[in-house]
Amino acid sequence: MLSIADVTVDLNFGAPPPPVREEMGPPPHRGYVWNDGYYQWRGRHYVWTPGHWVRPPHRGAVWVPHRWERREHGYVMVPGHWR
Repeated sequence: MLSIADVTVDLNFGAPPPPVREEMGPPPHRGYVWNDGYYQWRGRHYVWTPGHWVRPPHRGAVWVPHRWERREHGYVMVPGHWR
């Protein structure tokens, strides 16, 4: 916990909730892949960002999903990316 004058910021927040189970439905076009939804930390709580269909940037690209990693002072989001 960090205190500055009358402002307190708690840097040690808990783990995100379990992922929301989403219905993907069919892809909009051939070759599209599903990017799973994930939780974002928004100041005081987690907010769910829904998954969506997306076209890969190039043939053979693989989506590596967002993930939360436990660190010394809480959790850190590692953003999803194409590999």
